[in-house]
Amino acid sequence: MVSETIGLLPGFGWIVDGPFWLVAVKLLMITPIGFILVGVIGEGRLVPLDGARQFKSFFPGDIFLGIATAFMVFAAGFVPASDRWYTSTLFHVAVIAVTFIVAVVMTYMEYADRV
Repeated sequence: MVSETIGLLPGFGWIVDGPFWLVAVKLLMITPIGFILVGVIGEGRLVPLDGARQFKSFFPGDIFLGIATAFMVFAAGFVPASDRWYTSTLFHVAVIAVTFIVAVVMTYMEYADRV
């Protein structure tokens, strides 16, 4: 399974395990629909998809992101499984933690600028 080959954290394997077309469908649903749900649930507003109120690359960019990620996952299925520093659980947890901290700091800075 691809999730074991690339050392994916437990619980995320369902996204990348399976045939290419299924991975592509799941990623295409996660990228655009995921951002819309974050807008509705997290911000209480519907994310507009029209070009007047959104970056023109928003929706095509999400489709490209989903397809490109599906191809990268497909390619990762051909790499031999080996224990490397970048496949360790500690590295994955560190990447998620640093990303979360950067997101919190940037959100704080955005709100601080408004006041």
